[in-house]
Amino acid sequence: MRAIVSSRRQIGIAKLACLARGQVVIPRAMHKIVLVPFMSLVFAFFNSAPAFGATHPATVGQSPDSIAMQLHYPPKEKAAKTQGAVKFYCEVSPQGKPGHISIINGKGDARFGTAVLYALNHGRFAPATVDGKPTGVMVGGTVLFLMTNNKPTIAIALATAESDKIAGMSNYMQPQMLDSDALFRRKIYAIRDKYTFRMGLHPGAVVLVHVDAEGKVVSKKIVSESPENGGRGRVLLDVVAEESFIPAQSNGQAVAGDFELAVDFEHILNPDEGARTGTLIPNDGR
Repeated sequence: MRAIVSSRRQIGIAKLACLARGQVVIPRAMHKIVLVPFMSLVFAFFNSAPAFGATHPATVGQSPDSIAMQLHYPPKEKAAKTQGAVKFYCEVSPQGKPGHISIINGKGDARFGTAVLYALNHGRFAPATVDGKPTGVMVGGTVLFLMTNNKPTIAIALATAESDKIAGMSNYMQPQMLDSDALFRRKIYAIRDKYTFRMGLHPGAVVLVHVDAEGKVVSKKIVSESPENGGRGRVLLDVVAEESFIPAQSNGQAVAGDFELAVDFEHILNPDEGARTGTLIPNDGR
């Protein structure tokens, strides 16, 4: 899962997910959130304050080097008052740096996708912590490009799976998986030979994991798979069943929630093979 996403890869993941559980509906009003003016844009942040001891999820933050401050409304879309939504999936390192980035944007939203990819490649998150120590997590998020009272607005939600909460602008963050991208891929390669894969264009899968308020996996299912019944979804279900999570947050409180994971098997790299990827070395597919 590379950081620089090719158009071919975007198309492959997009066909799988199609903004995986249905298109995000752009809301007509944004009265439920606080808007923060910045450089002729308005930014809306969905960050729940940590509510359980010294463990809390990665957040967008508002520091000068945050991903929010790297975002911009594409000029042509701004002039045309065009709105759009972009999903992203990435690893957030203990230093807050995004890596192994995948993005999904709708047809005609390529420039929105490029804006999100630029921000993730040049900005940082406030890192997650466990027992007070920064730790790596795998996260998903949605960036909404909106026109509010004819003013360009960018809204960032750290959620992808529950589109009603994204569209409703609720103060919610979905669960975050306590793992690195490379270690997760190592687990996939450790068990993939147990399955027979069907061949097809753009192989991949999207799975949904329901996590309780304590960060434990309650249930899991395949949302979409290419090719259908191709075996890759079952691999992901086996891997995520053993994962640990920081639970979802709603208004600063730990709650049950859904974690969505999209994996592009066409471009996935083994972290333990090849001079270019190596074993968890810095340029491992980033």
